[in-house]
This record gives sequence, structure tokens and C-alpha cells, in this order.
Amino acid sequence: MIKKLSYTNILSLHADVLELYGGSDGILDDSHLRYLCDAPYLEMFGIPMFPTIYDKATQYMFGFCQSQCFVDGNKRTGVSATYMFLLINGILIKVPSKHLYEIALKISNVSNQDTSLTEQLKDNFKSFLVKETVHI
Repeated sequence: MIKKLSYTNILSLHADVLELYGGSDGILDDSHLRYLCDAPYLEMFGIPMFPTIYDKATQYMFGFCQSQCFVDGNKRTGVSATYMFLLINGILIKVPSKHLYEIALKISNVSNQDTSLTEQLKDNFKSFLVKETVHI
């Protein structure tokens, strides 16, 4: 069973990001934030819209990088949420910070979830895979 990041987990990650890198605290759109926490698990007619763990991770990345739920740190929270989601599900990736920043910027500048960018992101996750059965 795939483990899920909760609303509280996301708030904690966001606080950590602000503590580490600075920025203004605050939530601009709480209902959208709650939606983004659940979005990777959406179903249509009983069929998951994001069936694989990499699809779900990509949804976290796109959702938080493209939205403005927080006053500051949206992209950093998206990157952190994606990394933590993969980690709690036993997948350890090691991606250079500069590479993650470039991906987050690219995602934040597209108007919708570009399919080619989604595939690129999933391929990036797999190419930086260190271990797929990490126990934490």
C-alpha cells in the first residue's frame, strides 16, 4: 500500500523549508492546499488517475510548484514533498539541488501539466534512483 503525505505533513515540510532557506510564512489558499494533498489519490469511476508511485510523486511536484497556496516557498515545498513522498514509500533518489531547482522552475512556468514534462520528471526520478526499498 502506498503511504500518503497528510495535510499536517505538508505544513511541517513547508515550515522546514522556510526555516532552512528563509521566506515569509502564511497560507494563501487553504482549500487548494488541502486539495493538493489529496490530488495524487484522485479516482475517476473507481480508477486511479495517477496509478503509479511516480505518477503520484509527479502530481505532488506539479501541484505545489504551479500553485500559490503559500505566501512563499511553494516550489521548495513541492520539491520537498515529492522527495519525502518517495522516501516514505521506500524510494531513495539523489538529485543535485541545481537540477531540482531547474525542474521546479520549468514546472512553475508551464500553464498546465504538460505531458512531455511529466514524462521527463518521471524519467528523472528513475534515473536518480539510489535504492527502491529503503526502510525508514
